[in-house]
Amino acid sequence: MLAKKTLVLSVIWCCLILFGGIRPLLSVEPVQGAFGFRFGAEFDPSDTPASFTTLNGNRAYFFMPLYPSQHFDRYLVQVTPLTNKIHTIIAVGPKASKEACEEDRAAVVDGLTAKHGASFRWMPARGVPFEGDYDIFLQPDQKRGVGVTCSEASVVTLQLIYVDDDLTNIAELERQQVAQQQLGKRML
Repeated sequence: MLAKKTLVLSVIWCCLILFGGIRPLLSVEPVQGAFGFRFGAEFDPSDTPASFTTLNGNRAYFFMPLYPSQHFDRYLVQVTPLTNKIHTIIAVGPKASKEACEEDRAAVVDGLTAKHGASFRWMPARGVPFEGDYDIFLQPDQKRGVGVTCSEASVVTLQLIYVDDDLTNIAELERQQVAQQQLGKRML
């Protein structure tokens, strides 16, 4: 009788693993990058014709991925100012309505959940320059993550943002170095 119960439990356990109950916990992939770019890889700015400087001083470059997603039409990377290492990867897609955006957001979140595990909802504090709430996927070390949101600025857009915190901190240090170099040149 004990052997039969053990066999039944083993079969149930295998079914849970194979058919989804525990599978996401076992097949979680670390966040290494997105759309063919890896965090920390050197980006050649001459590969892209369009770029701009963000409000916080990051240089952002547009690109077209080899396999674009149906949910997005603009893709960009942000790189460290001196070493050109990728620290942020963003995809944006305009939507016809908030409802259409939320529908696409759910599809993107489902795909990310299957790949990176469970997410949680985060609402930025008032005054933070983000809009709406985010579905956040964090790695166990919480140094890399992915955020998904619907923004309702002038146009409703679905936004997907991959960030490496360590490289973002390096970008800030490099921006400070550039500012000091420019100040030193002005003083000469």
